[in-house]
Amino acid sequence: MGSKHLFDNVKIDYFAVSLPDFLVFEDDLNKRNKVHCHYMMGLGYLGLQDFKKAEAQFAQALELDANHQGARVHREMCREEMKVASSENLKE
Repeated sequence: MGSKHLFDNVKIDYFAVSLPDFLVFEDDLNKRNKVHCHYMMGLGYLGLQDFKKAEAQFAQALELDANHQGARVHREMCREEMKVASSENLKE
């Protein structure tokens, strides 16, 4: 679960042969980890159809990385689902 690794102190293992080249350059790996954890938690809540919590997690990911396309797309999905649910509640 994303919450388990949210506060991990991430370091590059230079012996990892599958490490992508772009990760060798200076980067804030702890920030990248937090973005990933919030995104994963958002996906989990989305799967549980808890759209409000999912949207909040995607929003936190976007606060840290405004260019995270997955978080942006899925946050919009949550908003659409909440609109649908809201309109269905009004019809009842």
